[in-house]
Amino acid sequence: MFDRDGQQKNSGLEGYKTLDIFADLQQVIDINDGFERLQANEKAYQNVLLGFYHQHKTTRLTMMEYVRTQDWQALARLAHTLKGSGANLGAKKLASCAAELEYRIKASCKCMDLSYLQQEIKSLDTAVDDIIMALSLWKEKVALKSGRLSKEISTKPLDQQALIQGVTQIKKILWIDYVQAINLIEELLLNTQAGAYKSRLETCFAILNQFDIEAAAEHLDALMLDLESSRAN
Repeated sequence: MFDRDGQQKNSGLEGYKTLDIFADLQQVIDINDGFERLQANEKAYQNVLLGFYHQHKTTRLTMMEYVRTQDWQALARLAHTLKGSGANLGAKKLASCAAELEYRIKASCKCMDLSYLQQEIKSLDTAVDDIIMALSLWKEKVALKSGRLSKEISTKPLDQQALIQGVTQIKKILWIDYVQAINLIEELLLNTQAGAYKSRLETCFAILNQFDIEAAAEHLDALMLDLESSRAN
């Protein structure tokens, strides 16, 4: 296997020097696998990891509520989501546990009480907990690494025309290169105050970090309509 410079890449984090920042997560995530899924884009992988943390930091409570109320179909849907998210991260144990629970629930769909699946539920619960704890300890390091949205910066005044041009460019490349779309949204947020549109850009940013391109496209379409309407007035 070769790295981005054409040099032979060793197994493990030493193959990509930039992966050192992710080393603390090796115990729960196959960093090389997740990193390469994002085309070796460090910033995009950071965004995906942080997006997972913010979306799933209360997932264990949600799981337990589904078990308590015996809402097995909702639990199966949650397991399906975790299966996909885990695979995208490189969290193979999480993806495997989620796939197993989803399969067992669907295979037993005629049963009203699936509490006998305690082992599968416990395994998934543990896998989620391990990743959330690791990300919690690690996320501040990531946030300080390369100018995350939470970093204090000086911003330029709102430039509505720049926002329109930026959103137009993002819409053009959204279905072609969503990693670049994420970077462009971040640039818009860093370089303009965005005014009333800031929260909507941040929402789109978060949605893209979860690979929901269709939902992001809908948000961008609505945002563009509002921007053009505002300019017309």
